[in-house]
Amino acid sequence: MRAVVQRVKRAKVEVDSEITGEIDSGLLVFLGIGKEDGRQDADYLLEKIINLRIFEDEEEKLNLSAADLNKDIMLVSQFILFGAVSYTHL
Repeated sequence: MRAVVQRVKRAKVEVDSEITGEIDSGLLVFLGIGKEDGRQDADYLLEKIINLRIFEDEEEKLNLSAADLNKDIMLVSQFILFGAVSYTHL
């Protein structure tokens, strides 16, 4: 599994002009799942994301997690995270 995690003030997903998901302040996670990934991988990554200390405490140190602050988490499937990339030379 591969995940790109981003703090957001607000996020929404639209498909064909219809909102399919929306959160206020929290984490937006672009998640790629590989062929070999299983339940253990998902559980491990979930714990890492929930407890990632990416929010500031009262001393402005990144010392609080989404779980500590009861923040929303939005997962967005991103199969391209496992895509092969080729570079062309100019």
